[in-house]
Amino acid sequence: WMFDASAEIAEAVNWKLLGIGAEGFNSFISPIKFTPLPDEIRAMGLMIGVQLNVDGEKIYKRCIEEGLLINCTQKRILRIMPPLTITKNQVDKAIKILREIFEEFK
Repeated sequence: WMFDASAEIAEAVNWKLLGIGAEGFNSFISPIKFTPLPDEIRAMGLMIGVQLNVDGEKIYKRCIEEGLLINCTQKRILRIMPPLTITKNQVDKAIKILREIFEEFK
């Protein structure tokens, strides 16, 4: 994890403002954190970058197929940028989609 103290505070505040809290952030990334696919996970505010040790294009395409809008940069970095208006239900749905897709590829 590549965080400095100010980034951790900003991210916790941003997730808390959404009514989700730090546990929401942790639950958002935990389906991918404990798989062998990510080399590194970075976050600033609500933006999450997942650097993979595999080509991310197939994972990206599966997410799009399932209705989770993310993008893939530099072929190995998944960028997750939820809108400020995201709801707890939408976070839960995104977590479910991520968990299922990362299970497919691990």
